Formats: sequence, structure tokens, C-alpha cells
Amino acid sequence: MLKRALSVALAANRTANGAIRFQNHFTKGRQLVQSRVITEPAKFLALKLTPCGADELIDWLTSPHEEPRAAAYLNAHTVNLGFADQSFAKSLNAMDVVYADGMAVVKEARRRGIPARERVSAADFFIRFLWVATNRKCSLAFVGGPPGLAEKCADHLRGQVPGLDVILVHDGYFARGDAKEDALIAALKQAGPAIVLLGMGSPRQEALALRLRDEARLPTVWCVGALFEYFTPGHRRHAPPWMREWGLEWLFRLMQEPRRLARRYLIGNLKFLVRCWTWK
Repeated sequence: MLKRALSVALAANRTANGAIRFQNHFTKGRQLVQSRVITEPAKFLALKLTPCGADELIDWLTSPHEEPRAAAYLNAHTVNLGFADQSFAKSLNAMDVVYADGMAVVKEARRRGIPARERVSAADFFIRFLWVATNRKCSLAFVGGPPGLAEKCADHLRGQVPGLDVILVHDGYFARGDAKEDALIAALKQAGPAIVLLGMGSPRQEALALRLRDEARLPTVWCVGALFEYFTPGHRRHAPPWMREWGLEWLFRLMQEPRRLARRYLIGNLKFLVRCWTWK
């Protein structure tokens, strides 16, 4: 009898805790209902940089607006890509918001007098974004990764965020300007999501984001890189909080995938530092 009573009490406690967590998530969402103004963009090593925090970005992404818009991120790798590929630099500078995704960018921006308050990494606030989007009745589309990844990610997240409205999923395995891309654009126009998340890597996702904004006139397009992999069981692991806080996520990723990422981080980070030192 005592054992049964204890089991009932534990079950009730788990239910209560679950209800509290559920309520806390919606409370976090409601805290962002008031509009937050995004600061005007600045020039960072000839590239656009929009000083903002995670809360401002979430509010901007999920708020209604009159004109279509697109958001991308800036880190040491995308800065290097921008200097190596002028078409990519033009794509970044054509974005409505380009936020600081890496601590290296945040620190260099501060040194140059740009008020970058924090590193804004989508993986750190994605669940909060989903709760706010759900609370504000924003439908979503997940585009990116190998076949099946976006669908698995959406299925997993629906279990964490009740009411999450992902109305279209699609892989990112197609060439720029081919028939599959055109078919995807047509499908997105027909589905009409409030926010399209593009997880295809740079520079492809930025080029497609501008097409979706300018040609398809979709309300909001957000470039998110490998974000779906972090929220799909069995895929990429996230760096521990202390490594993210100290700007060492690149080292964690290098340890996970040394062959693929050695050139990007060991050589790329050095190139970024040299550009920061030499750019006037």
C-alpha cells in the first residue's frame, strides 16, 4: 500500500512539474510580446552587421510586417566567405538583418565601436523562438539538410512544443537555379508559411533566401545553417554552455569533425584575425 501511494505521489509530482515547465515556456513567449526595436545596421569589415540580442531577433522574426524580409548571420567563417566571394558579400549586404553569430565577431565589433551586446546563436534560443512563434500563430517551413532530416526535426520538436505549426518540410539537396529549387519555391508560395527556415549552409542559403524574399514575396526568411541537426536525435551535438559562453564552440566542433573542419577553423580563424588587424 505504501509503495503504491509513493508511486502515485511521484506520478503527480511529475505531472505538476510538467505543467509548470509547460507554463514557463508560454510565460517566456509572452515576455516577448511587446515590440523591440532592432538597431540600424553597421558596417563590419565591409559587411553588414545588425547589433541585436536574441530577444530582439525573436520578436523581429515573429512580428507581423508589411514587406518581405530576410535574416542571416555573421561569424568568422562567413566573413571569410564574404571576402572570397563577392556575390556572397552582396547577398549578406542585401539582407534586412545580419546578426553576430560568433564571439569573434562580437568582440571585434565592440573593439570597432559597434554595440554588439551578445553572441546570437540560433541553437541557444531556438526552443524559445518556437514557443513564441507558436504563441503568435506563426506557421513555419523547414528547408535544409539531407532527405528526411527536416521532417525528423519537425516531428521531434512537435513533441517539445505542443501546437507547433510546421506546414512544409523539404531537404536542401538541390543545385542553385535547377528545377527542384523552382518546384520548392512554388510549393512554398502555395503553402504560405509565415517564416521559412533555411538550413543549407552558406552561400547557398543566402542566395535562396533573397529569391524567396524578392521573387516569391514570402513574409520572413531566416538562414539557420546546420540548426536542424542540433535538434534531431542522433545527429550533431551542441557544445557545453561554458564553451559557448567563452566563444569556444568552434573548438568543440573541430574535435567532433576534425577532418572536415580543420581548414575552416585553424586556417580560417587566422585569416579572420589578420583581416581584423589590417582592415581600417
